[in-house]
Amino acid sequence: MTADPSRFPNGLKAVADYVHSKKANGMPLLFGVYTCMGSQTCVGGRPGSLGHYAEDAQYFADNGVDAVKADW
Repeated sequence: MTADPSRFPNGLKAVADYVHSKKANGMPLLFGVYTCMGSQTCVGGRPGSLGHYAEDAQYFADNGVDAVKADW
């Protein structure tokens, strides 16, 4: 799993850091992402997490993601 460089030219961590720097009602915002448990996402045909669950979870954690929504 890697961030699409055309959509996230500075990587996923930069997005997470930016979101975390913002506040709502005095509380920092949390950053969540979506992934698919299959081989590719339903919309856009992007790579899914099939067979790479642990690696993808570590990638999200390493990049400051607070929550992951995973669908089939």
